[in-house]
Amino acid sequence: MTPVLANKQVTSNGRIIKEMRFARNDLKILASIRDCGFVTARQMHRILPYRGMKALHIKHVYGSLKRLVYMGYLSVSRSVLPGSNLVYFLTADGHAVLEKWGCGLGINADPTTGVAGIPHYIVLNEIMLKIHHAYPVSYWLTDLMVQAENQARRQDGFAKDYDAVTELQVDHHTVTLAIEYEHTLRNRARYREAFSSYVKDPYVQLVVMIVDSEGWIGPIMEASTVPSQRFCLVTRDHFLSHDHSAVRVRRWTEKGLEVASLSAALREAGQIPSTRYPVSFLPPR
Repeated sequence: MTPVLANKQVTSNGRIIKEMRFARNDLKILASIRDCGFVTARQMHRILPYRGMKALHIKHVYGSLKRLVYMGYLSVSRSVLPGSNLVYFLTADGHAVLEKWGCGLGINADPTTGVAGIPHYIVLNEIMLKIHHAYPVSYWLTDLMVQAENQARRQDGFAKDYDAVTELQVDHHTVTLAIEYEHTLRNRARYREAFSSYVKDPYVQLVVMIVDSEGWIGPIMEASTVPSQRFCLVTRDHFLSHDHSAVRVRRWTEKGLEVASLSAALREAGQIPSTRYPVSFLPPR
């Protein structure tokens, strides 16, 4: 049975109407949702085993989320994605309780910022689950965790605030992979600046940019001024709908624009010299 950390008194009109337990697993669930930004119950059900918790039946996940909402640590919004799933995110009290139990990230996180960007985070969760399923993962840093790392390490962090950074094993190679998910096509100058950061990053060996539209790949590639095996593109639908061994990415090498398997791109990236990143913020155990 998970250890109880404290009891939370739920009040209404100044009267205590119920006292509810707050357990160690609740802390892990809150930290997971905080790190993901926004998450559905079914995603949470699949994410938790990768966050140091044993697999729970989906009804227990729903029960835990409902209780944490009732306690005031979570809020709920409705996704605009097909199925109209409820989406959970932390309230100010949720962030405060993580700080109280030593699980804060040390940065300000407005609990209501980005509600309009819910679809972006839901897709990032699916990308995370896909990679965890495909490869042995040493760690996964979400965008908020990357921001926390960069603020904590200042000039010695990642070259930019990626959407995610992960260290994984591919054919006996350790590869540090960064994920960028583009749901809006930006101007060429922004991509040129991003590419410049990618090639200078001492920790990241490969950046995979996942885009919403096939038609964006050409304009984005045109912004790259130097061929590099450290960067590749793939559409979201292709990435999420194919087995990892069948995923094909586009990249610009010395031979020109080419199509390669994601596995091959990762294997080659694993041979690029890099510095192993000393992670500061990991999920509570």
